[in-house]
Amino acid sequence: FPQGVLGSQPFSPHALLEALAAESYLPCRPSTVFAHGLHIFFDMSFALFKVSLAATFVWVVCARTFLNNDQENGELMSQSAVRESLFAELKHAVTHGPGETKLLRLEAFLKPMYAALPKNEFGKLGVEAVSYALHRFFVERHGWHVKGLEPGARAEGV
Repeated sequence: FPQGVLGSQPFSPHALLEALAAESYLPCRPSTVFAHGLHIFFDMSFALFKVSLAATFVWVVCARTFLNNDQENGELMSQSAVRESLFAELKHAVTHGPGETKLLRLEAFLKPMYAALPKNEFGKLGVEAVSYALHRFFVERHGWHVKGLEPGARAEGV
């Protein structure tokens, strides 16, 4: 800096900026630079606030539209329709793709046991036979002892 820019004053950043502005080292006065920077900061902050506010309103409107879609259109589903739709999806998941091979293996495992179990006059398995088959399946396949499926549980009232 040229000799005598700060004069005999003690050093301070503000005094340095004032001296530089007075000697035309800066294009404008320090207070103007600060005010301009502050103005830009607040403008950007306000713009970000407006964008955030608009995004929030869009999100709320979309959520309300999604949640009330069926009620506004009067398309309420009955319990039986929901149940039928759910069972159709489950059946599709089990009978197609990886579920299909799993179902075929399960049928192959249970077929001999089903053939050997006693059936009623309608050709259906009784409660005791189904409990026994499930108990045997879970013990052999998973090592699980399910309470209520063990042999004799039905007779004991469990």
